[in-house]
Amino acid sequence: MYLLTHEYRKKEKIFKLYLALFVLFGVVNTILIFFDSGIGKSSGLQIAANLSGSAVICDFAWRRKGWAVYVMKFAVWTNMAGLTLVISGAFKSLINN
Repeated sequence: MYLLTHEYRKKEKIFKLYLALFVLFGVVNTILIFFDSGIGKSSGLQIAANLSGSAVICDFAWRRKGWAVYVMKFAVWTNMAGLTLVISGAFKSLINN
């Protein structure tokens, strides 16, 4: 089935938004790994695995592979949920102290 021009543009905007959020969350997760385990104690292997895994998924998603697009969307939603819990926990601990 063919898409109209405005439908195609809307679908492209949504795809690019997911891709940008995926990259942003990858960077944020790397920063959280780096600071959570301590600056001197950060696991280089964990950071490298996180970045390389994100890069592979991002590359395949950019090529519009179906499985990678689904993995990317799933990762974006789970990262949004996880960061919401982290931020709410941080605010809760600030309020209680």
